[in-house]
Amino acid sequence: MKKLRLLFTEKCNRRCRGCCNRDWDLEHLPVFNPNSLGSYNEVMITGGEPMLFPTQLVHQILEIKRLTQVPVYLYTAKVDEIETAVSILNQVEGMTVTLHQPKDVAPFMAFHKAVMSEGVDLRNKKLRLNVFHNVIPPEVANWTIRSGIQWKKDCPLPEGEVFQRLRKVVS
Repeated sequence: MKKLRLLFTEKCNRRCRGCCNRDWDLEHLPVFNPNSLGSYNEVMITGGEPMLFPTQLVHQILEIKRLTQVPVYLYTAKVDEIETAVSILNQVEGMTVTLHQPKDVAPFMAFHKAVMSEGVDLRNKKLRLNVFHNVIPPEVANWTIRSGIQWKKDCPLPEGEVFQRLRKVVS
């Protein structure tokens, strides 16, 4: 399976000490060619923090969906704007939320509660929760939880993934 990890933005609202984006020369990543979408089994939109630019993010998701039938997943740590996050979850096939610090749990729980109460159709959604080692994982239904996460030096890409950036990264 070949996966495309697509850098949507370098901007982020955090300053994580071990952030992988510091290890990558993001400016010199290969530029995403929309005509190549057919060679991937899924697209993972990442950043920086894509949810800092929700309008542009939705536009990019819809453009990818216009060009291909592959599933689109969003990687984010910012779900505090609940209505926006729920709306974007409805546009993608899945979402991975990362809890970096204990203070991230409360906004995530509010988002999770909204997802459950607003009738989001979760039957075909892949929901993943990445929880860093210093955070107690919340007990939530419908999320696959990976806890004990730690930063990896040099941030190796998982096998089968390709990392590219948009021609004009959102800023």
